[in-house]
Amino acid sequence: MPPPDHPHILLLLSSPLTADPVAVDRALQELTDALRTIPVPATFVTRIAEADAVGEYLARRDRPPFSVLHYLGHGLSLIHI
Repeated sequence: MPPPDHPHILLLLSSPLTADPVAVDRALQELTDALRTIPVPATFVTRIAEADAVGEYLARRDRPPFSVLHYLGHGLSLIHI
């Protein structure tokens, strides 16, 4: 695991079956490009945003601390509410 002072970014993804898929590669590239101007190395950790899986992952003691949480997903359309 990188040193504790090394920033870690948790990227949570959610892509409902009723919508176009989330463009993970493009989103990760855009985040990487945006952070290039910051002179500090950073590590991305990507997880699918399923409540149980995220909760279990965040409860683990062997994971790095996250400086940033970025959520990428779709909302529900009005016909599903």
